[in-house]
Amino acid sequence: MLALVAAHLVVALLLPLVSARGHRLAFVTAAVLPALTLVWALANTGVALGAGVTESVAWAPTLGLELSFRLDALALAMIVLVSGLGALILVYSAGYFGPTSEEATRSAALVLTFAGVMLGLVLADDLLTLYVFWELTSITSYLLVGQRGDKRESRRAALQALLVTVLGGLAM
Repeated sequence: MLALVAAHLVVALLLPLVSARGHRLAFVTAAVLPALTLVWALANTGVALGAGVTESVAWAPTLGLELSFRLDALALAMIVLVSGLGALILVYSAGYFGPTSEEATRSAALVLTFAGVMLGLVLADDLLTLYVFWELTSITSYLLVGQRGDKRESRRAALQALLVTVLGGLAM
């Protein structure tokens, strides 16, 4: 499960290289990973509806900290939403952004990063993992809402999104 989350982030980092060949190719390439995640989740439906699948990775073993993930019925439903809608949004964006759009490469990478971080959030099986991925969604949503930040309205909306998610994280 951690491999799927990490793959989202690695592909997002490589998207600017793909985008050099065309923005549409970048969005379609970005859509492949959420689609594969959806297929993986649906292939594990039987196990998820039963005992579930768990995975833990030692993060700081000397402190006893680990990232724990679990695929169960709720996570399965959320993956259908996150990965299914994420793939559809990326495919739609391939036609939405024009060939000369300056935001296309950045948007493709950010949407894929957001999908990967949301995947980690819905698979979180302990409070530490939940909190780490919640804060990562705060950062990525701030960057997505603000885009380039050249307009006052987008900066204000991005700051509002950041405040809401950070305050939610503090309350958690």
